[in-house]
Amino acid sequence: MTLVHTNDIHSRLDEFSSSGLDCTEKNRAEGKCFGGIARIKTLVDSIREKDPNVYLVDAGDQFQGTMFYNYYKGNSTIEFMNLVKYDAFAIGNHEFDDGPAHLAKFIAKLTTPALSSNMNTTLDANLNGLVAPYIVLTKFNVRIGVVGYITKATPSLAQTGKQLTFEDPIVSVQRAVDELHKLGIKRIIAVSHNGYEDDKLVAANTQGVSVIVGGHSHSLLLKNTTAPGVAGPYPTEVKAKDGQSVYIVQAKSLGEYVGKLSLTWSANDKLTAINGDPIQLTMKIPQHPATHALVQEWRKPFDAIARTVIGTTSTALTRETCSTTGCALGYWVANLLRASVATPAPEVAATIGMTNTGGLRADIPAGDVTIGGILAVLPFVNMATTVRMSGKQIGEMLEGLALLQNSDAIRPDGKKVTGYAQFAGLRAKLDKEKPKWQRVSGVEVEVAKGKWVEVAADKLYDVATVDYLSQGGGDSIVPAELVKQRDTGALLSDLAIEAVKKDKEIKVAVEDYVPGVHFV
Repeated sequence: MTLVHTNDIHSRLDEFSSSGLDCTEKNRAEGKCFGGIARIKTLVDSIREKDPNVYLVDAGDQFQGTMFYNYYKGNSTIEFMNLVKYDAFAIGNHEFDDGPAHLAKFIAKLTTPALSSNMNTTLDANLNGLVAPYIVLTKFNVRIGVVGYITKATPSLAQTGKQLTFEDPIVSVQRAVDELHKLGIKRIIAVSHNGYEDDKLVAANTQGVSVIVGGHSHSLLLKNTTAPGVAGPYPTEVKAKDGQSVYIVQAKSLGEYVGKLSLTWSANDKLTAINGDPIQLTMKIPQHPATHALVQEWRKPFDAIARTVIGTTSTALTRETCSTTGCALGYWVANLLRASVATPAPEVAATIGMTNTGGLRADIPAGDVTIGGILAVLPFVNMATTVRMSGKQIGEMLEGLALLQNSDAIRPDGKKVTGYAQFAGLRAKLDKEKPKWQRVSGVEVEVAKGKWVEVAADKLYDVATVDYLSQGGGDSIVPAELVKQRDTGALLSDLAIEAVKKDKEIKVAVEDYVPGVHFV
């Protein structure tokens, strides 16, 4: 059989540039456009023509990332997923961005089964009955079990509501495998929105799964592990509890790559051969004409708005270093939030801007800045808000971020810190080699342009951030107990668009974000 897989497409229905933004005529002239559902359609059709025993699966996060989602809220994705004819779909955390009720409407219109073994939907009237832990697919009189699962951190990453619960996927995957074994099914693959490293843990602590198709971490796995940006080999072999091999695959993100894996099973359902590599969807792969035309029809209502030029930048603002140190893009967004607090309260020592790196979804390339480009960077409906924190709480928050390297990243309250943050007006050193809770030093705030003072544990500070973080979401960055919160009523993407319109050019000085809050 041939297993074809995608993950983390994030509404890139049309082709895109290397920065993840809409492909321009300049990009096309340079041959630097990638992906898009029309290329996926071409590739999948060609694979199916040569091999009728093909299984096509998606590992989640179809939602969010471009104007296709901002405008249609998933309706365009429904048409194209149904058009390509996926066999199974593992729900990702971004599928919850507009809540469980919205996700339920989406799933109800899909011809593809939605899977998640570790999500309990029993108490959710919208999703109950729409999500299966696994599915049995039959082709050529051979049954394949497909188990789905999602990161157990989903409630802290998404708007899942109060009725859904998420258990450790190690438990739910083994339960699903055991049920499939009772049905006499031994050829089992898992489709996961859990992340590369955590999929390794699932593989090592369960038995009975042969292949895990992953998503969530946007990991590029290739046979050529020396290629730039490669996180590991394709496939990555892990030994299960019973000593059998489990093979993990993932195909980066946005649909730039499509994974293709050939599997050979013995008569007694043992995986005897595995071979493949992701295929990069460059311009060498033609776009399926009818699908491309349909994409352009869906684009028409918002295209003129998305392509409106509102400013420029002479220097690219990328996400490359945003997960370990201060970066230009993160500082620019955090400073927008800081500036949204017009007049700091008299009882606070300083105002700090903060945003989570997970909320920065694309780069801003050098050149023209468009509305669509800003919305690709900041696609979420995040409202600017202010949280009152003591210096002690700020220190504890930074100690949490310091756990992201060389530790289990578990806070004292049991929550796992899974994402970094960017700041404006705050700097500190994080030393991963020191013991937990002793890693942070040199914590300073900017009280006036270029004037920095040490953070005092007993003083109060306003942290201008987004409501997603202030309400406890966003990778468990913010402390559980918050002293005060004030909503500004401003949408972060609107703040960014208006700032570019006003300033005409995005300018970020290196000294503004270096060193910032950084690992040493």
